[in-house]
Amino acid sequence: MQGPLCGALATMLLYGITCVQQFHYHQNYKSDSWVLKVVVRLITETVETGLSVYFLEHYLITNFANENALYDVVWSVPASFALGFVTAYLANLCFIWRIWRLSRHLVVSLLLTILATARLILGLVNSFLAINSASWDAFAKTAYVPIAFSWFLSIGVDALIAFMMYRTLYKQRTGLSDTDSMINRLLLYAVNTGAVTSLGAVLVLILFFALPHSLAFLGPLQVQERMYSVSLLASLNSRRATLSLSLPRGETFQLTSVDPDIDFEPPTKTMQDVADGERAGGGARARDAAGTGEQQTRSRVAFPDLELGGCDSSESQSQYRGNDSESV
Repeated sequence: MQGPLCGALATMLLYGITCVQQFHYHQNYKSDSWVLKVVVRLITETVETGLSVYFLEHYLITNFANENALYDVVWSVPASFALGFVTAYLANLCFIWRIWRLSRHLVVSLLLTILATARLILGLVNSFLAINSASWDAFAKTAYVPIAFSWFLSIGVDALIAFMMYRTLYKQRTGLSDTDSMINRLLLYAVNTGAVTSLGAVLVLILFFALPHSLAFLGPLQVQERMYSVSLLASLNSRRATLSLSLPRGETFQLTSVDPDIDFEPPTKTMQDVADGERAGGGARARDAAGTGEQQTRSRVAFPDLELGGCDSSESQSQYRGNDSESV
């Protein structure tokens, strides 16, 4: 029971982190689309944490010193895993949606969606087989092939999503330091997200094959499933801070009084001065247009999720600027 116990304790810690992230999200991203808000509420994992506490109570308290009970499959374990597979699927869909919004690669997005759906189906099948198994040994023999294929597929899906996100964001680089700094930060988030979940799936496979008569694989399995919600919420909550890296900061200045005795003579403009002013104004407008286009690129890269329900990213960008100007 060391594996399930350590895994359950780790999931409780991650549940606390998830609650803090949920609070931060609902306080700072009220303009997000309703679809994204529903997804965020669905990945809270309160039910999964309660099921983890229930199976610990079943094995360690109700059946204390009863070694035979450790071989039985209590219903809350596969039920918790089934909900975890649904959470992972929702997180994968959000990341795939980002890839679609930034790259417009329909074939790649559909392929990733099909693979993620296949992983969800295999996970639910494994949970169903576990509930109907008389013992963990019987479950390992019955579902050996589906379990192995499911976790190999999990590694592939997470790695492919991370790779496509990296490739898509890398193509958004413009050569300007502010925008590239923001994109580099997003690249780091994408790689870390895929690496953590993929390594968790690899650890589950190693323990399942190396210790076939042990429940050690349940520990990293619980943690790996919870990391999907943590990574998705961290990615959503970091959007405003990431965008701030590329926004110009305000400058402070001091106004001084003018001596009333100074006599100002109105300047005399020549035709050459007027022509020079028009050319300067045209250049400034061109620079402003280029800056606006660059700013829209930054906003589109940092806020691709806001268009899930028809919400425009300019709303959140203007909201961010308002908050920033108030602080100045």
